[in-house]
Amino acid sequence: MIFHYLEDRVANCTSNPTKKQDSYHALLYRAIISFLYTSGLRNSELRNLTLHDINLDNLSGAVIGKGNKYATITFSENARNHLIAYLKYRRQIFPNISFHYVFTPYSKEPNRMFTLQGLNTEVKAIVKSAGVKTKGNIHAFRHSLGTHLVQNGYNLAQIRDKLRHSSITVTNFYLSCNPDEQINMTKDIDTKILT
Repeated sequence: MIFHYLEDRVANCTSNPTKKQDSYHALLYRAIISFLYTSGLRNSELRNLTLHDINLDNLSGAVIGKGNKYATITFSENARNHLIAYLKYRRQIFPNISFHYVFTPYSKEPNRMFTLQGLNTEVKAIVKSAGVKTKGNIHAFRHSLGTHLVQNGYNLAQIRDKLRHSSITVTNFYLSCNPDEQINMTKDIDTKILT
């Protein structure tokens, strides 16, 4: 539901070039939501994600996660495509800015990172505008991803690795998932859930 809403919003906004801020937000929202959902990032991880942290070719990235631990993430092809569209448009409307962060608010200082509350507010607005009745915060996307992975037959060890849980009380397993399985999981999310 959220993705269909965002697709319509992007189509409406990008067809009217006089609305740069609306187009920027539409592309940003689509990129954020698809990236959140397929990568399982936490709020702080998404806000701190830099252009140097991601590899668009192999659909992966590096983050400093909970407990200041380095972690590898994967994301989907659709998330990559939405991210590329957003980054390309951002470069067009802010040609003289050297960007550091992947996701930045539309503002007089376009290279600053989102604040904790600012990003949560944006995500809540996206979810509410799309007509979704449930609580719409960033962490809800991690829960949705985990739930949908269980529904699609992935075991708890694979899900623990995808969501980067450190406690066995969360996942109940000691097993780990290799990177190839994580990439295949992300592809499944992309094709079975997001389309």
